[in-house]
Amino acid sequence: SVVIRQFAQVAKRHGVHRIYGDVHYAEAVREGLRDQGITFVAAPGGHQGKADVFGLARELIHAGRVRWSAGHVRLTQQAREVISRPMPGGGVQIFQPRRKGSGHGDILSAAVLAIWAAAKRRNDMVEALQSLTPERLRSLASVGDHSDELRGFAMRFR
Repeated sequence: SVVIRQFAQVAKRHGVHRIYGDVHYAEAVREGLRDQGITFVAAPGGHQGKADVFGLARELIHAGRVRWSAGHVRLTQQAREVISRPMPGGGVQIFQPRRKGSGHGDILSAAVLAIWAAAKRRNDMVEALQSLTPERLRSLASVGDHSDELRGFAMRFR
């Protein structure tokens, strides 16, 4: 769509290489971003995926690893309105009530997804760094030009 292409152009000007979003309209968004060289990463879907994403955000917020200023009144309001209910057979369902004047949680959804994406990227980097054994690092440093291999490694985290 025109809106997605315009959004992608602005994102690219700001150095964005990856955009995270929910699975709603994922293919249309993915196609629009691809033309600008931007990767679309879908968040975990379904009730369990939403519970996982919100659960991780809640855990990091309660641990003091994520904070926002008191000036973010709507974000704070939306966070306080989230309800989780047990589902038959296990798991929880996350609800974001619709209230006049406060929308239906879009600001919080974006913040929670950003928290999830940052945590995911950190975990991916840690795993990749752990895969570089001392032997592998010595071999890269000892002989020849490994710039292509190292560039490939670095590109995974753009």
